[in-house]
Amino acid sequence: MANKVIIYSSSCGGVLVQKHTIAMNSLVTSVGCASVQVTYIDIDGADKQMVWDKSGMKGKYPLLFVDDEFVGDYQAVIDLNEDGLLRPKLGIA
Repeated sequence: MANKVIIYSSSCGGVLVQKHTIAMNSLVTSVGCASVQVTYIDIDGADKQMVWDKSGMKGKYPLLFVDDEFVGDYQAVIDLNEDGLLRPKLGIA
């Protein structure tokens, strides 16, 4: 069964948040993740408290989660990729 990969973001976070959300989505897809969901928590706030509690990053977006486990913010995801650790975090062999 494939891992559930979700990028949580904010639609009203400004140009930089939108740029980073698109870049994170592209990066995760480019390393082989076939299905990435982008959820804007200011539009669909059902997971907002969970995202804040698990990440400890209220108001900082985008945030990457795999199977409801926090992976990292934009810079952390870039660093994981550069260190060759992003694919394993995503469950990709």
